[in-house]
Order: sequence, then C-alpha cells, then structure tokens
Amino acid sequence: MRFLNFSNAQERTSFASAFDPKNNAFGFLRLTLAVLVVFSHSYPLGGFGTEPLAAFTQGRHTIGLVSVAMFFVLSGFLICGSASATTSVARFLWHRFLRIYPGYWICLILCAGLFAPLAAFLESGNPLRVFSTPWNPSQSFLIHNAGLFHANGLSIEGMLAIKPNSIAGLLRSNPLPGMINGSLWTLPFEVACYLAVAVLAAIGVLRRARWIVVALFVGLWCLHAFAYLNPDGFGRYFLSAGMRPLVMLCLYFSAGCICFLYRKKIPHSTALFVLSLVLVGSAWLSERSG
Repeated sequence: MRFLNFSNAQERTSFASAFDPKNNAFGFLRLTLAVLVVFSHSYPLGGFGTEPLAAFTQGRHTIGLVSVAMFFVLSGFLICGSASATTSVARFLWHRFLRIYPGYWICLILCAGLFAPLAAFLESGNPLRVFSTPWNPSQSFLIHNAGLFHANGLSIEGMLAIKPNSIAGLLRSNPLPGMINGSLWTLPFEVACYLAVAVLAAIGVLRRARWIVVALFVGLWCLHAFAYLNPDGFGRYFLSAGMRPLVMLCLYFSAGCICFLYRKKIPHSTALFVLSLVLVGSAWLSERSG
C-alpha cells in the first residue's frame, strides 16, 4: 500500500501529471517564440546593429536561434505524442500534411503573387516584371518550392534548402540580398523530423523501444558538440553545408520526443527549471569570458 501511495505521489509530480493536452500554454509559447524570432531578425534586416544575445555571446548565439531551438523542442513533444496516439502511420502523415502544406502554399502564393509585385513596383515601377523575367520569376519560386524538398539535390543542403529563395533579382540592396522569406528555411528540416518520427512509429520504436530515441539523441548531441567545438574538423568529415543545421535541429526535436516518451519519469519541478536557466546563463557567461 505504501508503494502504491508513493507511486501515485510520484505520478502527481511528474511532467505527465502537470501537462494537460486540452489546457496548456503551448499556443502562448509559440506566439512568444515567433515574436522573439521577428525581434531577432529585425536587427540585421533593419540595420540596428547586433542583437542583444549575439552581442552578449560574441556572435555564438542569437535570440532567434534560441527561439527556433525551443520551437523544435515543443514540436518534438507534440509530434511524438501524436504519433504515439495514432493507430495508423498513414493517418498521422495525412494530419501532418494538412498541418503544414496548405498554410505553406498560401505563404508561397502571397510571397510570389503579392509581395514580389509590390516590391518590384517600389523598386522599378513595373510590378509585372516578376512574372516575365527569364530568371527566377515568381512562377519558379512557387513551382520549385511547392514540395519543400528538392529530389534532384545532390546534398542535404540541396534537398532541404528553399531554392530559389529570391524572385526576379528583388531586394538586392537588403542585408540578405534577394531573400524573399528567409524564415522558411526551418520548414523542410521540421518536415524531415516528422518523417523520421513516422518511421520510428511504423517500426514500433515509440511503443516498445524508447531507448533507441535516447540513443539517437546522444548521437546527435555528440555530433552537435563536435560541430560546435571543432567546426573545421566537422566540415572535413561532413562536406554538405546542410549537415550542421540538420544535426542541430534534429537534436532539439529529439529532446522534445524524449520529454514526451519519458513524461511520467521527468519530475515537474520549478526548482529544477530555475536551476536549468542558471546553468544556461552560466554557460553563456563562460563563453563570453572565454
């Protein structure tokens, strides 16, 4: 009886007991992170100099990158939960498709059909030139990026990069010349993580072999540490420029997956949360002094 009482008490203080799928702050967190990404991007794009976290860490980290990392952790938690709850991998993939592609296609249409002509009108007075130029017109931006992935890519970067990322030579005087919507760069990586979760669900890892996800996390962490501590060495072993962001984002996503899979064992503790923040701040301080 004592054992049962202890188990129930432990359950009440676990992450699983604290998380309510129907009443939580995930929407607020996503909105906050999105605002922080815009805030971070406003510094280089608006010509306001170096953003605060980049200045504090001497360019090693940015508020935008930290926000993207947290996005992927949240996504890993939610997507792993969705895959674990479904009885059909095909149904899981269909729901992910509906979650991503309709909104993504609308975004592409707005960029190519509204923003690009407006920018062309402001730059040259001719909004229709974005549809008639022989190189990278609006149609090319739509068609080539509609599927997110590029099957003819010969590298990770070739498959996952948004290409073309410019339209008709617009915005050439911007801090990031020609970039129409730079924020889209993480989307192919996220969808790749969705596909990886679908594979893990299909082969039964999420239900019967959770330790494999932990092993993947440890492997990704080692690769990320290698890339961070010895970028030149990492580049010699992994020639594709897309390998580093793939490892980084998959690492954060897998951390979210682990949080879901082991949610009944992870303690829900404000003290541990504060301690984690202190450790992160200490790490940034040590980087700054180093």
